[in-house]
Amino acid sequence: MFVAQVTGSVVATQKTATMTGHKMLVVEPYRLDEKTRDRLVPTGRTFVAGSLCSSRKARAPA
Repeated sequence: MFVAQVTGSVVATQKTATMTGHKMLVVEPYRLDEKTRDRLVPTGRTFVAGSLCSSRKARAPA
């Protein structure tokens, strides 16, 4: 696990069935400042992460 800031979201026109209802987020991880070790600094990388905590089950088609 790591600390990261959410910088955006991903919109997909197609997903696998197992990803239905899951929110995809663009995140930028942070790390401790190596010199002072008293604050977090961005790493400069970007990842896509799946959020399972705020997801909800997909509705069945009507």
